[in-house]
Amino acid sequence: MCLGKLSADIPLVGSKIETEIRNVTAKIRITQGWKNNRANDIEIKYLYSLPKGAYTCSFYADVEGKIIRGKLMEKNAAEEEYDDAVASGHGAFLVKQNSSYFEMWIGSLQAGKEVLVVLEYVIQLSFIENTISFVLPPKAKDLILLNESESEKSRFRDKFEDNQSSYSFKVEMHSRILSIDSQTHNIFVNKSSESEDGKLQCFTLNAEQAEAFCLEDLKIRFRLEEPFEPTYNIERNEKGDLSASISFHPDFTENQETFSEFIFLVDCSGSMYGDSIESVKRSLHFFLRSLPETCYFNIIDFGTNYRSLFRSSQKYDDKTLQLAVKNVERKNADMGGTNLLEPLKYVLENKVAKNGYSRQIFLLTDGAVENSMECLKIAMYKANDTRIFTFGVGPTADKNLIYSLAEITHGQSEFIVEESKCESSIMKQLLRAMRPAITDIKLVLEGEGSSKCKQSPYYHPNIFDGGQAIFYLRLEGKDIQEEKPKLNAKLSGKIGNHTFEQTVLLDFGKAKTYTKEEELISCLYGASIIKDLENGTSYLHNPQGGLKRNATEKMVKEEIISASLENGVLSSLTAFVGVEEREEAKVGTTELVNVNNRHIDGQIAEIREIMERNIERILYRNERLDSLLDKTNDLAASARQFRKSAATLSGYNIPNPFSSALDYISSWFKQSDEPFHQPTSHITEERLVDKLIKTQHAKGDFGRESLLLVGVDEETIKKALPNQIQVTDEVLAICISVLICAYLELKCKEDSVLWTLIVNKSRMWIKSEMKRLNLSESQFDGISAIVHK
Repeated sequence: MCLGKLSADIPLVGSKIETEIRNVTAKIRITQGWKNNRANDIEIKYLYSLPKGAYTCSFYADVEGKIIRGKLMEKNAAEEEYDDAVASGHGAFLVKQNSSYFEMWIGSLQAGKEVLVVLEYVIQLSFIENTISFVLPPKAKDLILLNESESEKSRFRDKFEDNQSSYSFKVEMHSRILSIDSQTHNIFVNKSSESEDGKLQCFTLNAEQAEAFCLEDLKIRFRLEEPFEPTYNIERNEKGDLSASISFHPDFTENQETFSEFIFLVDCSGSMYGDSIESVKRSLHFFLRSLPETCYFNIIDFGTNYRSLFRSSQKYDDKTLQLAVKNVERKNADMGGTNLLEPLKYVLENKVAKNGYSRQIFLLTDGAVENSMECLKIAMYKANDTRIFTFGVGPTADKNLIYSLAEITHGQSEFIVEESKCESSIMKQLLRAMRPAITDIKLVLEGEGSSKCKQSPYYHPNIFDGGQAIFYLRLEGKDIQEEKPKLNAKLSGKIGNHTFEQTVLLDFGKAKTYTKEEELISCLYGASIIKDLENGTSYLHNPQGGLKRNATEKMVKEEIISASLENGVLSSLTAFVGVEEREEAKVGTTELVNVNNRHIDGQIAEIREIMERNIERILYRNERLDSLLDKTNDLAASARQFRKSAATLSGYNIPNPFSSALDYISSWFKQSDEPFHQPTSHITEERLVDKLIKTQHAKGDFGRESLLLVGVDEETIKKALPNQIQVTDEVLAICISVLICAYLELKCKEDSVLWTLIVNKSRMWIKSEMKRLNLSESQFDGISAIVHK
């Protein structure tokens, strides 16, 4: 974590981070101590970065042995209480939170006094590529060790010396932990204890390693023996209420079919002129040939307005593929400005093409998009059934929009600096998008108290291969009749036309009782409700976006505050406040000290980068102006030809209105003998791999014209087959596809990211055709061997 430093005379006397993980849920405790060595009282403002999806759930301070616990209140009331306390000469603490950091105020820390602050937050962990992933933001290296000055020994020093490491973990999983590693750092896990079954482990990371955690997120992965087992955690609070988390991690190993609607949103504004649009056109050819037969698709160009290839997404077949190919060939950067909102609304306000299908949008743009906040808002409403993969082309792309659109819809974002890398970037994301998904997610509860059991989230997004679904439940003590109630929780959904179901039995009799300070699942239940309300996906909102008929913004705010106060987690409308009552209240002015940690400094640097990018944008626009000048020359040359053509019409009886128009338009341009310079493109001429993929049909087979491209004739193919095989058109089609797949794999390895899906589709078609014709793969070994000769 990024821990802020005040100054030499306000030292940080220590810091410690403790993490408790229960399956895919976690609580993190941050402990920090400061000393005011100044001669006057000070007020500290401190910003602390949080990972995405974190919610602060507890706060207390220790001032010279006096414990001040933060109480959760409506934000306005908490701010008033804090201000009143400081103005009256008392000590006070205030903690507020937004989406990426919390803001802490320490009011009137007296000269020579020390304060220990303890904050806790809860977070839901990610399930990525069949591993559980935990993330901590960067940590400032010069704040890891204790202050070394003997003259500044702290009464809190023992709280940090007991644990020499800045990081300690207690991890409890549903399955044996096979390994713990990091994708970002070289870590050495020091296990202090481990259960016999390997499901519970306690470990620390050495203080010596902490310097490596300064510059980027620390990401830790947990590999489990049984990663696909559905899991649950149950906790009972001191009032007898039960809270549970249920996580499902479906195994898609036996079902790799893709049932999706693919939509390509292409920026065709004037700034895409030249290499950018040409690169996008090439990318679209690879994209179109890689789509599976089971999908629906559409291409929408946008600029000042938008135009759609089809009125609605169409089934992918040879007919629609050829229409799309012709559309791509005609595509140009001729649509003016960059207005994304209208085409995005056009797509998202329509239902997904078919029940059981997920929707994947690929967005390419190179400029600053108008109405970006409205774009994010409408995308958020549809994040349950739509993923958006975003690509920023060139230095002027709207970085915030590109990143945020992908993040809130569970997609991926990428920035393409060199147009030549456009195809590979898009195809890498298409590989991710082609993974199977479970849609129409529902959780059905059966058993004692199921009708009274509340659950969150209200709507659940699709589950993709390698992903997870997490639900939170609340059953109040007054609704529990049995001594040891049990609930069946059944996850249901669709994979295309197929039904998916998975069930887990929740045994509430195994629930442990936790104190208010120990609660984790209860806090995440409240956080899930708050997230739904703030994102516009709660029970008060329509699935299409916007509030339901009788709901109001006031009701939404009231529900956010209620969920926050009842479950003990911060929201945008609440705050923690604590007051240190002093017998001798000293009224006067205090010095305000701003503490910006390095992560916040990084955010300031990012703002500076955006400002600098505006300068880059001006320079970039100058380059575009050069292209515009070339276009103007082209237009002038066309005008000269127009005048010549107009002159040849002088002998004809043209009605006066047309004659006047000819004269008027011709007068715009002066005759000139200066040569016209055609704008040049840096895109190289079409490669062999580009030509080959254009010969593939929608089903996956390659056409006969592909043989000419690789220099093989039909006679050579026939000779390579065993004598007992009769060479029909169907057999020849298999042979050609086997040959081209082998050619791409052997001769075009450097472009494998471009053709992998294309070859996979072809091999699936080959396999199905061989099965239909009762043929074996070994009978076609001679075809593949042609490529090696």
